[in-house]
Formats: sequence, structure tokens, C-alpha cells
Amino acid sequence: MLEQPPKAVEAKTKVQINLPSFTQQELDHLLDPAAIDQELKAMQHKGIMVGASFKVEADIIDVVRWQDSKESYLKGLKKQDTEDVNSWVDELLEDLITYEVSPASSEEEAKELLKHLDDELELKEQAGFGPDARNYMVKLRAEIKMLTDKFND
Repeated sequence: MLEQPPKAVEAKTKVQINLPSFTQQELDHLLDPAAIDQELKAMQHKGIMVGASFKVEADIIDVVRWQDSKESYLKGLKKQDTEDVNSWVDELLEDLITYEVSPASSEEEAKELLKHLDDELELKEQAGFGPDARNYMVKLRAEIKMLTDKFND
């Protein structure tokens, strides 16, 4: 007679990671180009980064803040939408997460990510989600154009 293999004993261990939490004011200070430049100079003075040259682009930080504000606005819309009438909100959130610009992104990376996001928005604008979605996407595309124009200045 065939025997059942013994059941594997699952080890359930909880790993607790204490991540720091920052206020918006602390994040603004940490992402401030002057504060970052000051830290880099202090590191160079200590000999940690001899000969390294860094340039912090304020435009990228503007893009990150813009993207964060749009994501939080869309998440708010999603919470309000109890009947799933605005299915386009989920798709926009996915696109914003997919083409997310970070403070570590270079200017070229940020331009490329914004270009891809704009292309996705153009497709969704014509997808027929309704006039509210179309108007919102037109406004988002205009904002993306303003952001990319800052890079070209």
C-alpha cells in the first residue's frame, strides 16, 4: 500500500523591519537640491567621494512630486468609486506606477519615462472611457508636456 508523504512543517517566522517614516517636511528637506549638495560636499571633504561630480536636477524632483500627487489623487478617486464606474482610474494608476520617475533617475531617463507615459495616455485617451476620463487624460498630457519642456530649457 502506498503511504502518504509526511506533511511538511511550515516554519512561520515573522520578520519585523523597522523602516523610518518621514513627514512631508522631512522629505522635502531630504530631497532639496541644496541639502543634497551640502551632503555631497561634506562627503568629499571627508574623502569618501574624491573626484566624483554630481549634479542634482531640480526638474526630476518636480516630476517625482507631480507623479506622487497624481497617484494620491487617483487613489482617492478609486476609494470614492464604490461602484467601479471609473475603471480608467485603475489603468492610470498602473501606468503611473509602471513609468515611475525616481530622484535617482537621470534627466534622460526621466524624459524617456515621461514620453512612454504620454504615449500610454494618448492610447487611453482614444480608448473611449468617457468624457471625464478623456478630459483628465488631456490635462495630464498637457502637464507632462510642461514637465518635459522644463528639461529642454
